[in-house]
Amino acid sequence: MEAAACTAESRGPSDDNLFLYDTFPQNFMWAVGTAAYQVEGGWQQDGRAPSIWDTHCHKDGRTTGDVASDSYNNLYRDTSALQILGVSHYRFSISWSRLFPNGTDAGASQAGYSYYKALINRLKEMGIKPVVTLYHWDLPQRLQDIYGGWVNESMVGVFEAYAKACFNLFGKDVKYWITIDNPYVVAWHGYSTGSLPPSIKGEKLLGYRAGHNLIKGLCQHRVQTKYGLSVLHGGANHLYTPSYLLGFHLSPPFSGPMKPQLSIKVERVETIEKKQAGGKVKHRAAKLSLNNHSVLTQSL
Repeated sequence: MEAAACTAESRGPSDDNLFLYDTFPQNFMWAVGTAAYQVEGGWQQDGRAPSIWDTHCHKDGRTTGDVASDSYNNLYRDTSALQILGVSHYRFSISWSRLFPNGTDAGASQAGYSYYKALINRLKEMGIKPVVTLYHWDLPQRLQDIYGGWVNESMVGVFEAYAKACFNLFGKDVKYWITIDNPYVVAWHGYSTGSLPPSIKGEKLLGYRAGHNLIKGLCQHRVQTKYGLSVLHGGANHLYTPSYLLGFHLSPPFSGPMKPQLSIKVERVETIEKKQAGGKVKHRAAKLSLNNHSVLTQSL
């Protein structure tokens, strides 16, 4: 540690220091996130129905989320960890199978509703804003059996009904919503490669069909609610009152060959950024122009 400190001190002011100290906006959203199947456990508790992840993980001796970190039964323990981290926002997902075990027509499970309501209330008490993901890959197995999942266009209306029900149940207390986490993964690896639930190896055709229905479900419909809501839409934040457009969350990676020359190109981009800003860079992770982006992505 001492050697590292001396090295940093000998360099003096640098972009590293600008990045580490005093560079984030005042209202920057410091957050952590989870998905329901990763943490909740209680897979058959209080009437929760199976999801496609339960079906997938119960085969061939795979590790399951039957218990996971048992967050369903340890709400106060796990939310206390958020206080220790000092975050301003917490992203979690709703288990569709827990909140609506028999579909939205049958109404919400009281136990499921009480759990998510208690979680949201607890976050409000701690001054942490909830960011709710409606769908993090765990489609109820019942819907997979009835419709064949996202390759069936009927899922567009089914998801719309589910989204509307969730917004009406929790919209008064939740400002930020993510409708679907990484639809590319849902479509391609769920219905084309079959590497993830529902484990269908349908080649390109079914992957594209599922993706088509995901996009239709998220982008073509407007859902009326009682509240003005802020929806995270493809990384952008849009406020619609009294209605909103369904959006989705993407995590596009920066992909390319892992070569030593890449660090040289990053330095070139930083130099360009400095010149454009008159020698001063407010944020190291500044938005790249198309020209600067080409510096990073051109062949090495």
